[in-house]
Amino acid sequence: MSIHAEINARCHEDPRELHRIHPERECRRQRELYITSAVWDALYLGPHRERDRRCWARAKADIHKFVEGVRLLVRDGRPARPYDGAALVRLARPGQPPGMWEIRGFDRTPALRFLGRFAWKDAFVILGWRYRRDLPTQAEWDTAIIECIAEWDRLSTSPPLTEGVFPNDYASYTDVVS
Repeated sequence: MSIHAEINARCHEDPRELHRIHPERECRRQRELYITSAVWDALYLGPHRERDRRCWARAKADIHKFVEGVRLLVRDGRPARPYDGAALVRLARPGQPPGMWEIRGFDRTPALRFLGRFAWKDAFVILGWRYRRDLPTQAEWDTAIIECIAEWDRLSTSPPLTEGVFPNDYASYTDVVS
């Protein structure tokens, strides 16, 4: 079974397991975004503390920008300075499996990290999330990544997209930032 068929089957057979996020408005370019139930619950059901609600609302907006094909800022590794809005960051560290990415916002507190993998070009699967404050050391990052890889393995028997060299190999309409 192809990875397309696997992902679509997960969404249709048990929609509580994997959700496809659709654009909220008409758009020329679109990307596909899938999120696990745990991420869905955090984004759309809460409950969030009053002080965290604004950052979650902005995270939802960032996710919808991804789906709507808005230009993405992309960086390999951790950005050294903040950017307006959100960016897609390749998590390429020595000893880590390839193909892990995060969507991160820069203009909110507390900072959120959405971790995932590309199933195919322009199709991202968010497998987990963390508050940035919960990732103070490399060990916590490694644990979060291992959990996301296990979630990928549970959802799909196909490997993620990892062969790309340039950000445009993964997502269309990107700007690389340094």
